[in-house]
Amino acid sequence: MLIERLSGDLKDALKNKDQVRLGVLRSLMSEIKNTEIDSKQAGKEMSDDDVSKVIQGEAKKRRESIAMFKDGGRSDLVEEEQAQLDIILSYLPKELSREEIVDLANRFKEEATTFPELMKAVMAESKGRADGRIVSEVVKEVLNG
Repeated sequence: MLIERLSGDLKDALKNKDQVRLGVLRSLMSEIKNTEIDSKQAGKEMSDDDVSKVIQGEAKKRRESIAMFKDGGRSDLVEEEQAQLDIILSYLPKELSREEIVDLANRFKEEATTFPELMKAVMAESKGRADGRIVSEVVKEVLNG
């Protein structure tokens, strides 16, 4: 299970004194625990899908921070956030490329003719392996022809 992998890697990072990885893993474990408490699943172990959603949320936060730091000209902080993002992404399935998202959108275009329908179909099929912002752009392009 993913939570066990995170716990094991946290112990390894502690032993190896890898401060960046240790900080990221502690943050992830904290978010997972908070989500577990908030969703009233305390006492029950979260599924890999639930844990993946938390990790995806953390990846999204890092991407937003990177964009803000780039706009602010803070390359030092961009590098720090990018290092954290790389660690987080190692716990998620490989993201779909833009071309793969276009293929998915084109495949569902016949059945789902409106933006919300097509967006929902593509997001369901990609199961967290695609950034919603990119999916939204692709869906608009496909619908506008």
